[in-house]
Amino acid sequence: MRGIELDINGAGAGGANVRVGIPPPGFVCDRREWPLNTESLSAQGPNPVRATGEALFQRLETANHEIAGAINGLLDLPAAEVNPLYLRINDAQAATLPWETLYVKDDFVALQPAWPIARITDPAGRLPDADFVAPPELKVLAVLSALGEHACDEWLALRKAVADARTAVPPLNVKLALLIGEPDLRREIQKEIDGGTDFVSVDEIPPTTARLLERLQSETPHFVHLYCHGSVEPTRRLHFATNSEWLAWREEDKGTGSINVSIDSLAQATVNGRSWLVVINACKSATAGAQQDSLASGLVRQGVPAAVGHRQAISPLDAHRFASEFYWSLFRIVSREFERGGRREIEWAEALHAPRSGLQVRHGDAANSENWSVPILYVGSMAFKVTIVDNKDEVPAASRESAQKGVLAEALSAVAALDVPAEVIDAVLEPLDPGSAAELRADV
Repeated sequence: MRGIELDINGAGAGGANVRVGIPPPGFVCDRREWPLNTESLSAQGPNPVRATGEALFQRLETANHEIAGAINGLLDLPAAEVNPLYLRINDAQAATLPWETLYVKDDFVALQPAWPIARITDPAGRLPDADFVAPPELKVLAVLSALGEHACDEWLALRKAVADARTAVPPLNVKLALLIGEPDLRREIQKEIDGGTDFVSVDEIPPTTARLLERLQSETPHFVHLYCHGSVEPTRRLHFATNSEWLAWREEDKGTGSINVSIDSLAQATVNGRSWLVVINACKSATAGAQQDSLASGLVRQGVPAAVGHRQAISPLDAHRFASEFYWSLFRIVSREFERGGRREIEWAEALHAPRSGLQVRHGDAANSENWSVPILYVGSMAFKVTIVDNKDEVPAASRESAQKGVLAEALSAVAALDVPAEVIDAVLEPLDPGSAAELRADV
């Protein structure tokens, strides 16, 4: 990963500490932990979003000049390069603060293309096999069924992003598979397909939770997009409506649908399906409480490489604008890395600048409207790397072995610094052949 990392850890008795995890190039620091104020913020008066962002930076500066110095060092890097600010937050109260509004040097950091802000979530257990290989064709699987919120504009945003990616220079071979709750919308999409839109497929959303989860896994999509409702209390779940529930729906209905997918089961399905990124575009989702992970963070904690969610509930119009801008940006980034070939790191954080800027334009003054800061990206603790295969033949075993070995080497370099038991290292090396395992064990 490029950029810098700040680590915020719980310190007991309701407190937290902050330290520089990864400094900017040339920045010298001792990486000690310093007490950090994580009390809730409620800025009043003019420019409340700016005031909140300034207060957050003030807290970091108060913790220690080293923390503020690292951020300033990041902002001194060439603006032509993308260097994200990553926050590894292991404190429930600190996680509720709107770090995406950080305001430094007379501007919001996250609204600058060179310095997107993202959060790192450590996995809860052993990392799944992370040997990612890019096939000749990428797939987006979108489940669109937020009861009461028509998904036509969401579908149009996704279709345009995929169509633009396929005709860009260089083109990205990506297809869109749709699971739709609204019968009328599904019929309209099928008409487009019958008329020649050959990069789209559509089906009715499965009628049960178990069948939807099976579909999410068996389709093996690279990108999963979920337009739904969500809740974090009493349990973290996403809510989808069936075809029959849409047929029976009336304006006064308050339900969210009978397909209730827990974050843990969604994580298992998408990890088993080898998905790279999950986007939760939920219209009704509660803000994560002091004892709750966000919906997206919970996915990454269970092994999904990256997930996008929202810090608080968003309007359908904001959801559609986010989808339009995010996938336009995401496909440009993926296409660029694919064109370079070999084993490439995909910096997911870079894709957040366009949707944040788009939401800021939609709502006006960034200092007074926080809507642009609501999208949050969570990534795992390891950089996401994928081996690009240029032909349509089956991926050679040697390519898979090379990619797998590279990923495991990165994992070992991370765990070695933590002084973990030897049996943990043995577990990480288990997928490799004995010769490669011995070679990497010697390096550690």
